Amino acid sequence: MDRRIGIRTTGVRDWEEPQPDYNRFESTPYRALADLFAAYRLPRGARLVDYGCGLGRVLFYCHHRFQVPGRGIELNPDSYADALRNLESYGQRKQQLIHEIEFEQEYAELRRVQPDETVFYFFNPFSSRVFRQVLDQIVLSLRDVSRPAEIILYYPLESYRFVMRMEPLFELVQTVELPWGFERYDRFEIWRHDPETGQMPESTVRS
Repeated sequence: MDRRIGIRTTGVRDWEEPQPDYNRFESTPYRALADLFAAYRLPRGARLVDYGCGLGRVLFYCHHRFQVPGRGIELNPDSYADALRNLESYGQRKQQLIHEIEFEQEYAELRRVQPDETVFYFFNPFSSRVFRQVLDQIVLSLRDVSRPAEIILYYPLESYRFVMRMEPLFELVQTVELPWGFERYDRFEIWRHDPETGQMPESTVRS
């Protein structure tokens, strides 16, 4: 798939200096993405945000298959630089669509969620503490601009699931099991916020 769409997203990358709250880079397997989208459909008009996007595989895959625009958030400077190189290479094949993919190098927990962003993807890029802060940013955005939203967790650790269960704005609506996986975490979970089903609790966002 990398060769087909003109990118390079294989390998694993650790931080040069330890980052206690940020994990190493590892791409979601293409096989897992194929299984996910055989069972799950991105909502109409989605804009995807991949936190800890690494080299951008999920964004390029979704854009290539479904023409879904997206933004990748990546803190590691080497991975960010490689993602930009992939964007340039991908753009040589899809010039008219390249503006639909963007990359940002910044701390995810400090980033302001944009009102056009509706689907948020996580493959355990950071600690559950940072995840809670990122989720708070998502909730703040949904409070400011009401809209449906979905969170996709790949290989969801129990610490992430605990954070999601404590957030009343989202509910678990779908699990996509990966029968070829080797561990109990080999699955996707889709958590959804539907503003038409109820009011947003005042206690949702934590300081």
